Amino acid sequence: MLATNSKKQRAEVKLSELSPSERAEFETAKMSEVQKWIQTGTLTKVLKNQIPQDQILKCRWILTRYHR
Repeated sequence: MLATNSKKQRAEVKLSELSPSERAEFETAKMSEVQKWIQTGTLTKVLKNQIPQDQILKCRWILTRYHR
């Protein structure tokens, strides 16, 4: 039972099912995360034409809610 509840708490959020205010909260959280990556040197900004296509990694956000 405990594992099931834990798994439910980490279920991926579908943006299409969120209210506009919830979407805005996720956008704010995503931008905060990107800023942290930039501050720590995890990533840097570059123009797309300054790096070979085969070195560009594709990614996606996996959004979950954190319940305390």
